[in-house]
Amino acid sequence: ALMDVFAKVADSADVAATNFTFSSGVSNQKSGSIYRITGAAQDVAFIQSSSNTRTDSVTATYTVSTGITPTYADSLLMMLVAKNQGGAASSFGTYAIATSNPSWTEQVDVNDGGTEVRACATAIRPEITATGNATVVITGLDASTDAVSWFLVIPPKLDVSVSPTVVVLTSTVPLV
Repeated sequence: ALMDVFAKVADSADVAATNFTFSSGVSNQKSGSIYRITGAAQDVAFIQSSSNTRTDSVTATYTVSTGITPTYADSLLMMLVAKNQGGAASSFGTYAIATSNPSWTEQVDVNDGGTEVRACATAIRPEITATGNATVVITGLDASTDAVSWFLVIPPKLDVSVSPTVVVLTSTVPLV
């Protein structure tokens, strides 16, 4: 299993009918999702990420990441997980991080009945402390299952306001 993550910040040159083309030298199946995120930092360089691949297969709790320490408060956490379709029908759930676990919202859980299964869950986390392990429970695993994942921390748009302070200086100049 293989997973790539791409990010693009929309700008005034983008139009409603923007097309994206992806190609790969690998001949197996591909699937994907596009997520629109509003209110995020306007530079993809601020995104923190960690990825993991697992081939051990039968343990239901999958470690998506060993953790990230967010740089900014109120960051969006994203868990992206995919697996090949080995064994019974699969699904994802019980998303969690070890420290200050927020409330997760599953955005997608796709099982096409074939070879690809993928999911994404998001949460807002106010803390800037280390997350600890990020995990998800995968059902329907067998010895042939491979899973891949990305854990992303996307900071909020940083609005800055400046209030100038006026300082009055008094100086005494000696007369010559």
